[in-house]
Amino acid sequence: MDTFIDSVVSQTLHLSIGDAYLSSLTIQLISFYENSTGNADFMSSDKLEQAFYRALCAFPVYAGMVHWSSNGLLEVSIDKDNLNMPGYTESTTDILFGDLKAAKYNPVSWPPGLLSVETTPLPDARDGKTRMLNVHIVRCKDNSGVIIFVCGNHAIADGTGFYTFIQRWADEMRALVKGMPAPTDTFSFDRSILTDASALSRRELDSEELEQVQSLFSTERNREYQKGILASGNKGSLYRVSKDKLDRLGSEVSVHTSGNMRLSANDVLSALIAKTLAQAAKDQTDDGADLAPTSSNVSAVLPLQKIGIACNVRPRLGEAYTNYIGNGLYPLSFTHSFESSASETTSESLAQVACKIRKAVGSVQKQQVTEFFNGIEADPVPFVSARASPDKHKHDTIITNHSRFKIYEQDFGYGIPVFASPRPHSTTSCVRILPVHPPSNDVHVFIIDTPSMLKSIRGNKFWNGIAEFVY
Repeated sequence: MDTFIDSVVSQTLHLSIGDAYLSSLTIQLISFYENSTGNADFMSSDKLEQAFYRALCAFPVYAGMVHWSSNGLLEVSIDKDNLNMPGYTESTTDILFGDLKAAKYNPVSWPPGLLSVETTPLPDARDGKTRMLNVHIVRCKDNSGVIIFVCGNHAIADGTGFYTFIQRWADEMRALVKGMPAPTDTFSFDRSILTDASALSRRELDSEELEQVQSLFSTERNREYQKGILASGNKGSLYRVSKDKLDRLGSEVSVHTSGNMRLSANDVLSALIAKTLAQAAKDQTDDGADLAPTSSNVSAVLPLQKIGIACNVRPRLGEAYTNYIGNGLYPLSFTHSFESSASETTSESLAQVACKIRKAVGSVQKQQVTEFFNGIEADPVPFVSARASPDKHKHDTIITNHSRFKIYEQDFGYGIPVFASPRPHSTTSCVRILPVHPPSNDVHVFIIDTPSMLKSIRGNKFWNGIAEFVY
């Protein structure tokens, strides 16, 4: 820890309106490492902690304190003399790693207390500080394995930044274990990289507008969001999607595209997920169910399904943005007729949705991204107002694809994780796509929704012909 503290240079970084909007969310990863060789020094506690603080030297922002400045801007202050140190704890469990494996890593088999913090960023009861980063390491019985839970505040970084930190931690640990050179990559936390600074000037907000903008980042908002998650009663379900089956489906779907449009596997999978969820939502209304407003299907105000996709802008902006740590996300979304989405799944009906997804993703270009970030910084009120009172659709879904993140390259010196998972119920509803342990090219699909929605999905014949139920 002293190595990190000595390295800190006190500084204040401006955060963006996008950061403020995402500040009620966290990104969480649970990784399972098996001690298959019975190594007595497996994942040494001392080395793990030493490597953690070495990694933190490259990510001091995770030891900052987020607050509103006197001029109405959101900031993260990194004060060498008053650091907001990450939560870092280690514990043991009487559960054998083999028992977790036998249960297919179903969350019901996880050690109690593994998820050491809430879904939403909230003040620590011990000192009233809201941590930007929390880690809980749990050692399984008889040194049979280790589980690592990491939770990062979304105001600090998106998935790219979050997973980059974990990778840096693993690289630092592997350097200690193997006697290898330590990593030396540096990162940029400067939010202005996403805007055209020469063209950017924020208009002066009146007191009412300023209050509206500042409501994005508040403990009260986070508490209400956490209450909503708990009240939803939503659960998590995991499926494994076969690459071979998905490729065959993609070939069938591509027959129904026009022109030179080429669909990716992700376009086809996202379309299949969207249709499967719409069909499940329709099942609820056909059964006369009273759909909770906190589930993924809100109300029948508009007869549409809204599909949101988290779009990483870094590849569109160029190589100079590769090491940007922040929220480099463009909020991509579009609507589709609910009745069409909920119709029978065929290669033709999938093509209709998949083509919309491809057009939407393909339309995101550098100029559009810069104009968006310039716009919400220059005048955040329209952006905030639209999200405070969103249109209501028959069904909303958000799909995030983490399959390109190198989750299974996080080797702490004793091999890669045998399984990695997001938090089982981290929001009211969403879908996350993650890679499967190599060498497989399959993907895992984590679905969070109401028990009745999950039951309907479980009974969807077309979906289950492509996806294997895990838990």
